[in-house]
Amino acid sequence: MSSHAIHQAGNRSGGANSAAAGTAKQKSAEETEVDELIQQLSTSETPEVQPGAAAEAAAKVNAAQPKHGKRHLVGKVAGAAASHNPKKDAAVTKNSRKPRNGTGRGLAKKGGAGGKGVWGKIGDEMDDYEEDEEAEDEPNDYDKTQAQKEEITKIDQLRAALAPILNEFYNHGKTAEVVRFLESISIKPALVPMIAYIAVDHSLDKKASERELTSTLLAELYDVLLSEEQFEEAVDELLKNLADLQRDCPTALEIVANYTARLIADDCLAPKFLEVRREKLAAQGDAKDALAALAKAAVLVNMNHGLVRLDNVWGVSGGIRPVKHLIKKMNQILKEYVASSGDVMEALRCLRELQVPHFHHEFVYEALLEVMENGSERAFDLLLKLLKEAANESILTVDQINTGFQRVYDDLVDIVLDVPSAYTATEKFATQCQLQGIIGQDLLKKFPQRGRKRYASENDGGRLKEEVDDELEKFRERAASNAAHIEEDEEDD
Repeated sequence: MSSHAIHQAGNRSGGANSAAAGTAKQKSAEETEVDELIQQLSTSETPEVQPGAAAEAAAKVNAAQPKHGKRHLVGKVAGAAASHNPKKDAAVTKNSRKPRNGTGRGLAKKGGAGGKGVWGKIGDEMDDYEEDEEAEDEPNDYDKTQAQKEEITKIDQLRAALAPILNEFYNHGKTAEVVRFLESISIKPALVPMIAYIAVDHSLDKKASERELTSTLLAELYDVLLSEEQFEEAVDELLKNLADLQRDCPTALEIVANYTARLIADDCLAPKFLEVRREKLAAQGDAKDALAALAKAAVLVNMNHGLVRLDNVWGVSGGIRPVKHLIKKMNQILKEYVASSGDVMEALRCLRELQVPHFHHEFVYEALLEVMENGSERAFDLLLKLLKEAANESILTVDQINTGFQRVYDDLVDIVLDVPSAYTATEKFATQCQLQGIIGQDLLKKFPQRGRKRYASENDGGRLKEEVDDELEKFRERAASNAAHIEEDEEDD
């Protein structure tokens, strides 16, 4: 090799060594800078890093660290001090549910309601519901709140609004529901007293139990929606229109009087109201029916313990009544029906007013007893006609009729002691009821047969005692004769 070539090779080697030395020196300086930065991050005090220098420092750390070394420190250059937890790093693996920050219970995301093929939790569609803005602009959109707040200015509107509410109230009997409805609507102040007027008017053709509910409702409205002055206006309106009310309901006078007396007992009206109104109407001289209603109300209020008795001014209705009272009322209806002209409709109306359809079998039972005890053909025909009409009108159901007849069948053994002809009369009446279609053939076949009375001269076999005695005497004679023959044979032997 020539000296020139050797010289060039030496130059190249020296240059390479110097370049390597420079690179090593530069790398050593960068590592030193990174180590200082890591040392600062490990201390309790957070170094102040300028916004522009944060990215440069993070890049230096990423370049200086190996691929899997201290990765958790990269995102915390400008944050608090970071600590290395080998257990958490080991727990974080691929497909693991545990979060990489080491927190959480390892449960499925969204409570198991997320992921592929999952529709989400029940009710999520309601949370993300968005109203259609175009639908809000439609002119036919119905606003219930606005409709309820529209002021009622005419009595016909108020009557139409209250009628269905009162009918529902007669079914459930909850005064709070009616009060809540009245508070939700807007009524012209001059029409507020008409609430009581419409309630009374609506109950004129109702039952006593529904009138009792109406009285309870009026007492509940006192000091809530209606004042004493407004109740006075309502009663004045009832007295003023009493003649018209009587055309639709003949008993309107008694009903208005009972309502007026009950309002006084419930402290909705002052007791002096009756006297003041009577003087005022007497001065006018053309209010005969109104004066009669006020007079009847005064009698109810002024009787002994009147205010206490007025709690039952409409009577005790339905199944609340004692059984003995119901039996007495049914027996009274039947006796008045037979003794009078036999008004079927009036008798059935009285039966309906008792409001005990589950106890109508007692009415059938009492009717059969009346047939036995009366014994006349007139009573027989009238009661047969009554039961037939009640069955046709479905006032007496098939079950109630069958139960009433079966009860009589079971008690005939005891009834016959007081009414000797009970079996004959009952069988005859049951046969006619079957022919009229009131009862079925099966029920008629269940009629018990009266057993024949056994006389003292009869034995258990049904034969006369004298015949038995004769046969017994003949048997004794044969036995004695046989015994004599046996003794003779023994002596011969």
